[in-house]
This record gives sequence, structure tokens and C-alpha cells, in this order.
Amino acid sequence: LRTMASRVITAVALAFAANHAMGMDDAVAMLQRGAETDEEIPTPRPRGHRIKLPQQQEVQANMKITVDGMTGESNRVLQEFIETDRRHYEQLRATELEDKAKHHAKEALRQQEQQEKRERLHAKKSKSGEEQVSRVEEEKKIREGEKVKRQEDYKVQMHRKEDEAEKVNHDEKEAQYEDHNAQRAAKTAERDALLRQRRKKKQIERQVLEDKKLAQEQWDADVMTGAVKVDMSG
Repeated sequence: LRTMASRVITAVALAFAANHAMGMDDAVAMLQRGAETDEEIPTPRPRGHRIKLPQQQEVQANMKITVDGMTGESNRVLQEFIETDRRHYEQLRATELEDKAKHHAKEALRQQEQQEKRERLHAKKSKSGEEQVSRVEEEKKIREGEKVKRQEDYKVQMHRKEDEAEKVNHDEKEAQYEDHNAQRAAKTAERDALLRQRRKKKQIERQVLEDKKLAQEQWDADVMTGAVKVDMSG
């Protein structure tokens, strides 16, 4: 960039010097022809006097002074341009460094935020995982409790059914036993009645026999005593 600017300024200075030199040549030529360069009305020269024109060496010296002045001015302009370019470059460099620093700070902040976000997500996942494990364990405990309760209820129900079945069986046996006792009592009563009836019958039969025996003995006694007469003729 500096080289390009130097070349541009040098070209402008040379072009200006060339134009100035051409203007000087034209002015000399016009003076030699008796004309002024600024188109002013020429002052009439007195008769017998010739116009004194500048010498070629003087013109060249003036041209050299002009070119040297222009070269010095161009060098000054070039130095100012270079200084301005340097300051602009330094400003751009400082801006670039500042932008890089801002970018680095922004990138570091972004990475820090991403890291914090990852840590929060990890903590959230860990917490969610712990909560999930805790919830699963709690649900497992609840299921185990419900299972134990169902087992206890089933045992109680089975015991109740067994008790009910045992009571029914006991009641049936009691009923059967009572029925059996009733039947046995009925049979015993019937047998006792038959026995009493038989004993009474036998007692009656014995009483009849006893009465007959006594009657026979009394009759025999009466016969013996003569209380009763027996007809022997027949």
C-alpha cells in the first residue's frame, strides 16, 4: 500500500512538473513572440529598445527550483501520507487486536456459558436420574407393600375360609352326632319300651301261673280236708 501511494504521488508530481515545464516553454515561446502568458495587454516598448527575454539557463534554473520545490512538497505529502497510512494501519491493527480480544473474550464467555449449560444439564440429568431412581425405588416399595398386603389379605381370607369350612364341617358333624344320638335314644327308648312290655307280660304270665298254682294248691288242700267233695263215681 505504501509503495502504491509513493508511486501515485511521484507520478502526480512528475506530471505536474512536466506540465509546469511545458507551461514555461510555452511562456518563453510566447515571450519570444512578444506575447504575455496571462493574456494581459502588453506594455508598448519604447522605440529602439528590445525586450529582454530570460536566458535558457535561467529558465532551466527556475524550472529546477520549481521541480525541486515540487519534489520536496511531494516528499512532504508522501511522508504525511505514509504517516497517515501508518497511523491508520496502527489504528486498524489496534482495532483488529481489540476485535480479536473481544472475540476471544466472547468466545471464552460462550464456552463458559456452554460449559455451565452442560453442567446444568448434567446436574439436571443427574437430579432427574436420582429422582427417577428414587421414584422407581418408591414405586417398588409401594408394589412390594401392595404385594405383601395382598398376600396377607389372601392368608386372612384363606384362614377365614378354612375356619368357615371347619365350622361347617363341625356343625355338620354335630348335626350328624345329634341325629345319631337322637336315633340311638329313640332306639333305646323303643328297646326299653319293649323290655318293659316283655317284663310286664312275663310278670303277668308269672302272676297267672302263680295264681293257678295257688288255686290248685288251695283246691288240693280243700280236697284233702274234705272241704271239697270230689265225685269219684264218674
